[in-house]
Amino acid sequence: MSDPQHLRVFLSSPGDVADERHQADDLLSVLPREPAWQGKFTIEIVRWDDPHSPVTMDAHLTPQEAVDNNKPMPSECEVTIVILWSRMGTPFTYEGRKYLSGTEYEYEDALKGAGHVLVYRRTDPPELPDGDWTDAAYDLKLAKRRKQIQHVRDFFQRFLDDDGGAKRAFITYQGLPEFARRLRQDLENVLARYDLSKELASEKLISSNQALQLEEAATLARSLDAEIGMIQTRVSQLQRSVNGFMGQDEEAFSSSAPAARRGRMMAQSRFPKQVYEANAARLGLLHPVIAKRTVHYYTNVD
Repeated sequence: MSDPQHLRVFLSSPGDVADERHQADDLLSVLPREPAWQGKFTIEIVRWDDPHSPVTMDAHLTPQEAVDNNKPMPSECEVTIVILWSRMGTPFTYEGRKYLSGTEYEYEDALKGAGHVLVYRRTDPPELPDGDWTDAAYDLKLAKRRKQIQHVRDFFQRFLDDDGGAKRAFITYQGLPEFARRLRQDLENVLARYDLSKELASEKLISSNQALQLEEAATLARSLDAEIGMIQTRVSQLQRSVNGFMGQDEEAFSSSAPAARRGRMMAQSRFPKQVYEANAARLGLLHPVIAKRTVHYYTNVD
């Protein structure tokens, strides 16, 4: 069994959707232990308010810089979950650019990566600020809330084209039960895609290895074919040489004296006397007919 895939999931949201963050955290903790995914995945939850791994807030840094220095960036994660309702968060400037909030900054960074980016927008009527509505200071709270709501609207304008059509996808929901149901469905779809991608990658690797082995076998076969062809050619040449010698020898042996002399000359050129005398026994074993007639040429022909 192969090792489980490790997925990092980045949670990004302002503070008015704390319940949704808890639900997402609980679901991400449970999913890898469910039968469908057990042994296939491990999930690391990346969140700035992780109680088990709090961000070190160094006074030399802005809050966003502190988060960036302590946690993986959204673009480095396999999944980023963005949740918005009636608050966008605190505006800030980072590297010379103004952002509506850290959530906007994290969303845009997530788009730079190759991971899945899931954006959820709660459409319930927003809650009113706490406090005494008869107090004049309450108007200030209402004004701040209206400004935050407008920032959320401005954020989602980027999802629409000039004609009001959808340019990017996001998910709407009402209430926590619908969010929990939809988030589970979306995350299971993401896990299924990663699981399928791993299977396809494994099959592709197997196919690549098989193709390499077949190519190596074909190369070896071509090499052997070439060597066999060379050997067959050499054997044919040797066979023709022996046949030619035997044919010429027969003719010389059965012809007149001049022809016999030609045979002796041929024998002497192929088997000089000193060579014959040094290898007579071996020649007799290997080529008894040739040896017999060579002896004849050396001893009986004038």
